[in-house]
Amino acid sequence: MLKKLVLASFIFVLNFNISVGAEEAATVLAGHEEELGISKAMLYDYFLRIAKEEMKPSTEIKSHLTTPEDWAKRQRYVRKKMLESIGGLPERTPLHPKITGRLERDDYWVEKLIYESRPNFFVTANVYIPKKGKRPLPAILSPCGHSDNGKAYYKYQSLYISLAQKGFIVLSYDPLEQGERSEYVDPKTGKNLLEIGSMQHHHTGNLCFLTGTNLAQYRIWDGIRALDYLFSRDDVDTNRIGLTGNSGGGNLTTYISSLDDRIAVAAPSCWITTLYDRIATRKGADPEQDLANILLWGIDQADMIMPLTPKPLLICAAQQDFFPFKGTLQAFSELQLMYADFGAIEKVALAQADDQHGFSLPRRERVYAWMLRWLGNPYTNWREPEITIEPDSVLYCTKTGQVATSLGGETVWSLNKKVAEKIIPETKSPKNLSEFTAFKGEMRRLVQKVLVVADIPKQPQVHRFASDKIGNTIVEKIAIRSEAGIFIPALIYHDANNDARKPGVILIHEKGKAAVQDLAMQLAQKGNIVCTLDPRGIGETKDANTGRGERQGYYGWHGREAYFTYTSFIVGKPLLGLRVLDVLSSLNYFLSRNDVDSSQVTIYGHGHGGLIALFCAALDDRISKLIMQNTMTSYMSLINDKYYRWNVRNMVPDVLKYFDLPQVAACYAPGRVFIIDAKDSQHKTLDIKSAKREYKFTIQTFKKLRHGKKLTIRNSDGLKIIGLF
Repeated sequence: MLKKLVLASFIFVLNFNISVGAEEAATVLAGHEEELGISKAMLYDYFLRIAKEEMKPSTEIKSHLTTPEDWAKRQRYVRKKMLESIGGLPERTPLHPKITGRLERDDYWVEKLIYESRPNFFVTANVYIPKKGKRPLPAILSPCGHSDNGKAYYKYQSLYISLAQKGFIVLSYDPLEQGERSEYVDPKTGKNLLEIGSMQHHHTGNLCFLTGTNLAQYRIWDGIRALDYLFSRDDVDTNRIGLTGNSGGGNLTTYISSLDDRIAVAAPSCWITTLYDRIATRKGADPEQDLANILLWGIDQADMIMPLTPKPLLICAAQQDFFPFKGTLQAFSELQLMYADFGAIEKVALAQADDQHGFSLPRRERVYAWMLRWLGNPYTNWREPEITIEPDSVLYCTKTGQVATSLGGETVWSLNKKVAEKIIPETKSPKNLSEFTAFKGEMRRLVQKVLVVADIPKQPQVHRFASDKIGNTIVEKIAIRSEAGIFIPALIYHDANNDARKPGVILIHEKGKAAVQDLAMQLAQKGNIVCTLDPRGIGETKDANTGRGERQGYYGWHGREAYFTYTSFIVGKPLLGLRVLDVLSSLNYFLSRNDVDSSQVTIYGHGHGGLIALFCAALDDRISKLIMQNTMTSYMSLINDKYYRWNVRNMVPDVLKYFDLPQVAACYAPGRVFIIDAKDSQHKTLDIKSAKREYKFTIQTFKKLRHGKKLTIRNSDGLKIIGLF
């Protein structure tokens, strides 16, 4: 099966052909943006506004902090919330360090180290050790950025060798899914089945959100255990340990400095900015840099490194970085004020260069000077000498150059799977109506909690635009206000010659309302009144601007919708929940119409739209029939498949602590449910037997309530979908 995976299409997208004419006919908002007070980048503007609003209370709080004691409370708060967001840290277990080789050079040597940051979870590292200097020596821990070859990247080697020549012991380790630690390796060929680096980070990190953890937890713990190893060495002065890294390494430098008091000096490079400015670029970042709820809690990137204060801190930045330099200046200004209140203003500095992202020579040399000043001899030459770069293979700690093929062991996927199996509630199917009523109430509460769905407008503001007439069918164009700054474009189809109340149908397609125009027309001609709509970020509300992920397209693993999804996690408003809010707001309008029979309302969802429809049906009793087609069956099916193929837009932080999708479907009983073409983790249609096994809990619940006939699970072969309405 592994050989069949194609990297370019790993995040699967259904290929629906929607003609340009169909898209134009389904367009509602174009030309009305000024009237509605929105722009063509409605969802983007929404997240910018939310980010700004969420930081206001924090800014106000910090403006009143003036003493070290005041700031100490803030530091404790930041550390507590960061740990909460990543799911805490594991217990310390034996490192089992092993030196697998040694390189002799003129004035230093390199030890090839493998240690276990968790049991059977191997970390490959190089330790650069000066031959001269009075022991114990100061040490530098240096986590890597997003280099494919990890610790062997030439700019990082230049940093490590130069520091060793200046009298520092340096430990650098391969980050997860980089260098020797790819987690998606074909055991037969040794080749990566997923692109090393960011793609693997996204693929693994997305599943961590489901368990209420974060890929950052694993990356941070690798670094903290590296510190433990340094502390175990007799030649290391444990009072003089510095930390520096670039990009993803700058991110780790920030996190580790915040969470481990043993760091004496820090110098993060090309990462510190403000989350608002980062969101504004549309460029996003990997999941380990997107901590759930962090902005909701009023914590910005400058806050994340504040627990280091008043120890020496050097912020390294590139003026042309994709991490906005404007935000770097603001973050540095905040840090200066804090250090001033500690009486340590000389211990914070900004090293900037007019260049692009990366650990360039100007930044490396400023790091040398900073570390020498605070950890070593301030009079030692801080210039970088000419460096001889080692080939990648010379620095390998494993025989094959990959942990996966040399040692095996645990992966983030296998460890996260164990977390999921441990935390998912053992929910028992309710035996009677009384138990079901309690179950349903609790499920609704949990769904609202996880999706953050609240404050649904009962009578939303509606703008009506010109209507079209196609034969005997009227097609109304309307915009429904879901919340401040968000208008949902919708089309209402109904018979021009029939003003009586009619069965209502809401259609939600993952590609937008243009994809279900034909179905809507057919349903209207059969005597229904039909609403098709585009929840935010879908259909005509997609953001047209490109970001860092333009090469993956809108739905790619690093595409624009992924950027919106990760942003939604940061601000504590999951995109899936926002889309459920949009549909429920639209439902409230729909049911307020005089021509809708509120006792007969069907909601149909296709693909991602099916997931939205499921949650809407679970939360609103006024929906009398639910039809899901081509929709994923469960989050655990993704957890169990290392090579799952579902986009992050379908995911929600913490969800498996509370429920899975079959439980959500069960709480809709005794409503009529059709599950058509249920999809497995590979986005393939399950056979009926397998689909029913996935929905075992749902089936049991319906049967115990004596409503088994109201639940239909089948494939679409030979089925006319329109016959289900």
